[in-house]
Amino acid sequence: MEFWKESFETLPFNKKKPELPVKTKKDKKVKKRKNQLPAFILLLFLLAGVFIYFQWPRYELITLGSFGGPFGTSEAINNNGQIAGWSQFYNGNTHAFICEPNSKIQDIGTLGGNNSYARDLNDKAQVVGYSENVDGSKRAFIWDSNSGMNELVLPQAQTSGAVSINNKGQVAGFYKKNGNQRYAFFWDPQEGFTELISPYDKSIFPNEINDNGQIAGHVLTTNGKHHAFFWDKQNGMIDLVDSNDPDSYATGLNNNGQVVGNIYVEEINNYSGFVWNKKSGLTDLKISKIESYTNKINDSEQMIGYVRASKFLFIPKKSYSFFRTNFGLVINLDNYGKTENDKITVEAINNNGWIAGQIESNAINPRYQPILLKPKKYHLHQLKNLIPWDYFKKSKNSQK
Repeated sequence: MEFWKESFETLPFNKKKPELPVKTKKDKKVKKRKNQLPAFILLLFLLAGVFIYFQWPRYELITLGSFGGPFGTSEAINNNGQIAGWSQFYNGNTHAFICEPNSKIQDIGTLGGNNSYARDLNDKAQVVGYSENVDGSKRAFIWDSNSGMNELVLPQAQTSGAVSINNKGQVAGFYKKNGNQRYAFFWDPQEGFTELISPYDKSIFPNEINDNGQIAGHVLTTNGKHHAFFWDKQNGMIDLVDSNDPDSYATGLNNNGQVVGNIYVEEINNYSGFVWNKKSGLTDLKISKIESYTNKINDSEQMIGYVRASKFLFIPKKSYSFFRTNFGLVINLDNYGKTENDKITVEAINNNGWIAGQIESNAINPRYQPILLKPKKYHLHQLKNLIPWDYFKKSKNSQK
């Protein structure tokens, strides 16, 4: 009898159900947090989307016109949106121009010769560059709307050119005395000329001057290499690389003393863009594993340049101009052309993120024209475009 009793109690349907634990307030809070976790993750994705939406640069391409010839380009842009550059006429002569915002290019003439080229302008709309005089010699000039174009007279100079001007009216440029060696100069409206001294006693190629009177460029070394340099009046010329390092070129400089340029990298057997400052030294930006060049940097650490990249071995290498944000995002600016095959070249960027350069396009006449890439403004009311309202309407209707 005991045997049957024990057997009956072991049957599955006769087993006692285990007692469920009593849920406490703490358990309920934990469950609530678990239910809230997916919503929190969704909120993070939404906030990230909003951030990208407002931080992602969007540009409007504006062609600035021409003097009728086949070539023209924008070389510089100031913080007021005024642009300087050059354009050809039908007869092949080239003249420097200035362009006001929302306007077309205006001829600023020459020093009496056939051709002139603008290289830079400051926030006072003073333009510098070089022009042919009556004898056909190339001379550095400075131009403003009141005085017109005037030569920067350098003693013993056979040819000269101004390449950059800051907001104090100080100018960086070059000149030749005899032969092909280039000498560099710093010019101040009150103090006059100062010659830049090279540690190698070779040609110097200045590229940009900032509001502190500092100059960046490259210098020819005794072993025939080109080295990027940084110069100021107190310390003279600083070589940005070691004496045995490969070729490097400094092309841009901002008011924070940051230099950008290009250095030959043996690993990729080509050039790569870099940024340099006194504290950190030279840093390879590594924008491309194939080839990249960094042209300019503004005070917000936004950069422009050129990159060549290829993802597959047998696919042709794609090249394009880029804009690099201050947090490292690289944007293909060729996407803003008028057609798919348009080629954009970028030359300058101001502190508002406006970019000046050139477009090559079969969709316009003439084919090469100076351009402005102007950032588009987006406002908070456009946030509604990110939310899929139709999805929520369908969900609401399906619940009825």
